[in-house]
Amino acid sequence: MLRSLLLGLLLLLPVSLHRFPGNILPADGFAIGLIAAAALGKLPRRRWSRLDALVGLYLLGGLISFWNSDNRAASALELAKQLYLAALYGAFSVIGRDPRFRERILPWMTGVGLAVSVIALGATAVYAVSGRYLYAIGNPWPVPYLGEVFRAKGTFYTHEYFGNYLTFVLPVWLGLSRFGPRAHFWRWTLPIGAAALIGTFSHAWAGWFTAGLLFLWPFLQERNRWFKPAGVAVTIGVILAIQAVSWVLIREVRIERSFRPDLPAPTDQYSFQDPRRGAEQLSVGIAYNWISYGLLKRFSLETFAQHPWIGRGLNRFHEVTQSAFDAGRIHHPYERIDPHSMLLGRLAETGGIGTGFLILLWIGLLGAAAGRPTRAGPEETFLWMRRALWAANIGLLVNSLHVDIMNFRFLWIGFGLLAAWQIPPREDHEHPAA
Repeated sequence: MLRSLLLGLLLLLPVSLHRFPGNILPADGFAIGLIAAAALGKLPRRRWSRLDALVGLYLLGGLISFWNSDNRAASALELAKQLYLAALYGAFSVIGRDPRFRERILPWMTGVGLAVSVIALGATAVYAVSGRYLYAIGNPWPVPYLGEVFRAKGTFYTHEYFGNYLTFVLPVWLGLSRFGPRAHFWRWTLPIGAAALIGTFSHAWAGWFTAGLLFLWPFLQERNRWFKPAGVAVTIGVILAIQAVSWVLIREVRIERSFRPDLPAPTDQYSFQDPRRGAEQLSVGIAYNWISYGLLKRFSLETFAQHPWIGRGLNRFHEVTQSAFDAGRIHHPYERIDPHSMLLGRLAETGGIGTGFLILLWIGLLGAAAGRPTRAGPEETFLWMRRALWAANIGLLVNSLHVDIMNFRFLWIGFGLLAAWQIPPREDHEHPAA
């Protein structure tokens, strides 16, 4: 029963072809089953961990923001979603101790990523050949600086969601291709995931490169001493390129050459000035448009400045963008939109207190994930998977500048596994799952 619920959740995790109200996904039914199994004592109990307390503080930060909320019902709905994700974390913090699943959950999630990547590339190929597409899998999309491109999203709801999922599973994919029992298979399928990630044309490129570099860091000098600096240069270049095209759209750069006869001649003997036309002058004019991501960050900071301690209230940023739209400061379809930034969105909705609790949670998570992979054996498998989660989390943090990653279910599954792995693996065999 537990295995069926677990596989159902992981297989349906990317499926969002038909959304229910409140962003409920088909996978949530299986997730609720797992949560119920943990709550009803069908799974072995575990000790409390430091991460539990940090997750509790994260929830408290949202609750405190109710004081400023002008719509308590909407804020309560958002808090209920956060409680659900915390419950998912709790369930996987128990399931992750079961030796039957501890080392299989992440490979299963990677297999799902491979399957969706194949679907996405198939859709891209069909569009390239025939111009036909199924909107639920991918569609033509105008992108700043690139024009219209085909953006694949597989079975995920958005291209960004798909790109962030691939960021999450990439370090596991790399680990399986190096340490796994079917290493050759995973190694040969890596280009499929990379091609699918490129086809999303999402901000996740930055985090994907970061996650891969961090996981491979201990091994990059095994063959060539230039791999490390080259990897760093490429990753930094991708991050800077993504940021450069995410804030403003440069429409025109105009450079005009003229003269300033009103300026007096310089007094030194080295500088020449035309006695008739004066000093030469170059004027640079740049015409640009703000991109929505840049505007949303500006509005987030403005909201934080107005409510610095406890924010505007959970799920109230939509009112900020609606007011901005009414004032002509942002365009359709962004009149009621999320902040699209984990940190800045948290600042706007929960203020400094809620954001401080969020930062504490991430410090605890990255500390729990710290580890160095080695080469063989069950204990070593546990270590490289922990490092994979560490690299994946940092990659997602890089992406979080332009997306609120705290809404991703797969992220909270990873959080739960980290909590489970804080308990030494040898203790799992003393408390087998029912």
